[in-house]
Amino acid sequence: EKTILPRRVPNTYAYDFTISDNEARVQVVDVFVNGQPISQSPIRVMVVDADCDAKYGDDSNRVPDTEGNCVCAGNTYEMLGSCIESAAFFVIIFSAVIVAIGIILFFYLGYKKKQSDSMWHINVEELHFNEPPEVIGAGGFGVV
Repeated sequence: EKTILPRRVPNTYAYDFTISDNEARVQVVDVFVNGQPISQSPIRVMVVDADCDAKYGDDSNRVPDTEGNCVCAGNTYEMLGSCIESAAFFVIIFSAVIVAIGIILFFYLGYKKKQSDSMWHINVEELHFNEPPEVIGAGGFGVV
C-alpha cells in the first residue's frame, strides 16, 4: 500500500513529502498545483528498505519485513526488547532450567531429611519408668 504525506515547510513556499510503500522500488509522483501539473512533474522517488541499524543501533540483529517494520532476523529470538542470537538464548534458558532444578532439589532434600528425622522423635507417653527407680550403677558423675 502506497502512502504519500505532504507537509508544508514553515515560512517558505516549499513542501516535504514522505512516501512509504510495502516494497523498495521506484515510485512516480505527480505533483499538481490548482489542478495543473508543475513543470518538474512527474517526480521519480526511490523507496528504500527500512534502516534497522540506524533505528536500533549496530548489531541489533533486526531486519525489515515486507511492511517495513524492523523484526528479529531468522536466527534470533526477541527477549526484553532485544534480538538475541539463538546460541545465547538457549544458554539463558538452559541456565534458568538448571537453577530451577537446583531450587526444587534443595527443597526436596530438606523435606526428605525432615521426614527421616521424624522417626527419631520420641513422645513422652512412649517412655516407661520403673517405680521406684532402679539403680544400675554409680560413677563420678552421679547415679545411673
